[in-house]
Amino acid sequence: MNFLKFKSLSIWEKLGVIGSIASIFSIVIYFLPAASSPNADAVKNPISISGNDNNPIQIDGNSGIININSQVNIEKIVATLTDKHQQDIQTKDEQIKALTQAVSDLSKGQGIFGTDAQIEQAMSALAKGDTTEAENLFTQAAQKGDQEAKHTAQAYLNLGALAYSHDTQKALDSYRRATELDPDNAEGWNRLGHLLLRIGELNKAIEIYEKVLQLGDIHQNLEEESIAFGNLGIAYQMSGELDKAIAFHEKALSINKSLNFKEGMANNYGNLGIVYKTRGELYKAIELHEKALAIDERFGLKEGIGGDYGNLGATYDMLGKLDKALEFYKKSLAIEKKLGFKEGMAIQYGNLGGIYEQKGNKFEAKRHYQMSIELFKQLGSPNAQKVQASLDYLQ
Repeated sequence: MNFLKFKSLSIWEKLGVIGSIASIFSIVIYFLPAASSPNADAVKNPISISGNDNNPIQIDGNSGIININSQVNIEKIVATLTDKHQQDIQTKDEQIKALTQAVSDLSKGQGIFGTDAQIEQAMSALAKGDTTEAENLFTQAAQKGDQEAKHTAQAYLNLGALAYSHDTQKALDSYRRATELDPDNAEGWNRLGHLLLRIGELNKAIEIYEKVLQLGDIHQNLEEESIAFGNLGIAYQMSGELDKAIAFHEKALSINKSLNFKEGMANNYGNLGIVYKTRGELYKAIELHEKALAIDERFGLKEGIGGDYGNLGATYDMLGKLDKALEFYKKSLAIEKKLGFKEGMAIQYGNLGGIYEQKGNKFEAKRHYQMSIELFKQLGSPNAQKVQASLDYLQ
């Protein structure tokens, strides 16, 4: 499952930007089994299975081998089925049309897979008002469609993961499609939320993370719940609702402590540090970032270490300790480069530009701002405009 870890750009705070700019790190990724909606395309092209006569065939609706599929017989079957329920409810025209379609599809072998014998047996049973055999055939087809949908959803998740660091729109499209195909998969929703944060769609991101929280409750999965709480904390911090942010981060931390999940705890400490930094409680923020760094270093989590360095740099930046801030920003940038993480690189280039600006080195400030802008543009991030404002100020 994906956590978010923040890094702050103090230069953006000087521009009046509330909160910090999010940088997303994959700490632990879980691929959770989940139910999904039937895939219509998969049903149209079913895989054959063996019937009672051990002679598997594929029924595609074109053979016309079932003699019982005449319109007269279909009408009689539909009449039998509707008459059966006439005492319960007045059958509407729409219901008759739906039954006609279902029986017709079955007679032609469309939307199901089975043997000639199975289809003929189901049709004969329908003529007597017994839907059991027909329901079984359509259930098998639906289950096959479910499985195909899950496989397709996983392919979109994988595509989104590959595009995540360099093509925001492609990743967004992939994760949206994955959630359509497999709406019970919390991982897909979580990744979609991260990208919505990247492009500044805070309200939509909050809705998505609330969906992850609901799924965690349904699945009785504490890890999913802790992730949702943490990411909600980040979204609310970005919207300036700091009390809510702290409450959500503390809920996530409490769960991770109960699970003894150290990596999750490191993320929670780091994100709480960001909120306290935003509130101006800088030494409290440093204490929390150092807790996060200690855990990440112990477990060798490079992504986390890079985030911790960036967060410490931003806090020292606010304290006016520019040399200390410069040291941490450079350490963070070095890790982001090794990881090939463009968003993290963009943030640290912007951070370094801010430090050089404060030091009066306009050449280095401009150079680092330009590199930051270029990377943010590649990601389709609105942060490019914020860094551009700083560059324009130097011109």
